[in-house]
Amino acid sequence: LTVRELDPDVHPDQARRYGVSRYGAQYGSVVFRGEKGKRQVFGPQITAEAEHAFTSAILEVTGTVQKQVYFLTGHGDNGIRGSYSQAASGLRDNLFQAESLDLAATTRIPEDAAVLVLAGPQQPLSRRELALIQRYLETGGRLFVLLNPNPPQALRQWLSAWWIDVPDGVVIDPASYAAPHQDHPLIPKTRNTFGLADTYFPGAAGLIPRQQLPENTELAALVWTSPESWIDTHVAPGKAPVFDANADLKGPIAIGALLSTQLPGAEAGRETRLVVMGDADFASNPHFHNGRNSDLFLSAVHWLGAGDDLISIDRKVLATRRLVLSPEEARFLNLSSIGLLPFLLLATGGYVWWRRR
Repeated sequence: LTVRELDPDVHPDQARRYGVSRYGAQYGSVVFRGEKGKRQVFGPQITAEAEHAFTSAILEVTGTVQKQVYFLTGHGDNGIRGSYSQAASGLRDNLFQAESLDLAATTRIPEDAAVLVLAGPQQPLSRRELALIQRYLETGGRLFVLLNPNPPQALRQWLSAWWIDVPDGVVIDPASYAAPHQDHPLIPKTRNTFGLADTYFPGAAGLIPRQQLPENTELAALVWTSPESWIDTHVAPGKAPVFDANADLKGPIAIGALLSTQLPGAEAGRETRLVVMGDADFASNPHFHNGRNSDLFLSAVHWLGAGDDLISIDRKVLATRRLVLSPEEARFLNLSSIGLLPFLLLATGGYVWWRRR
């Protein structure tokens, strides 16, 4: 990589050679040249997009193709220009392209789609839209479905055909939750297939992966709760949840699932892959940078993409993070702030009095 600094007023011939316009001279510009062409990035772009402007230009002039992630819209979903903007930024940091896609306005899934993301749909998908997704998966496609409790019935029936059932109710885990909310399950490293610690889910649906599967199909839990958890079908606002043996399903409960299968319509050796999460809010802006939630989301997309290792670019901007505490940690913090600090002050005062008497 060769870097040159050029003043267009001193070297106007060189500026014309590199295509630096008057606008570029006034606001500053960086010109990238490579085997596959030339790309100019202006100062305001760098201010708005940070390193994304540089990485996109370098990839373009070197002929590197970025994998395309499409977020489906039109059903009250979480969008990349709304509550999933931080997730989209995280994807770009890992050299994915993130775009929106309205299936109602197209007749097929784009050929460059590496991963489709359906994030928190509130309205049911039409039969035509589900058929488009089905056809895409049958040819080796990759889909990431993020649900919320009690999702549309049509979507549940469609997922059931992929050997994943979604019952009514909200997951409660009194043994491991992000305090003070028992309906925010906190998943440690030992219950995460990717080995990520401290991921939490603010209101999650439970998943039931089927045990009987066809040949060349693998289905496993991605994250799951403790044995003390259950799926509560009668949560009352403002009241502590109580397990009902006659109505609730006892844990452990899967909150995420990984599916891979080889179908006849796919290219030889290409797997169809599906990730289903029982919670869409964990990857939304208020929670994306808390705990290891961002790593879980990005790792799931990377597993779906299943390509060469990508460069991970750590942004220098510090995100605001929430302190995620387990029940034991929250209890210790409360007790120490109520009792430990006053005790230390009393002990210090007693020591000073004893020295001065």
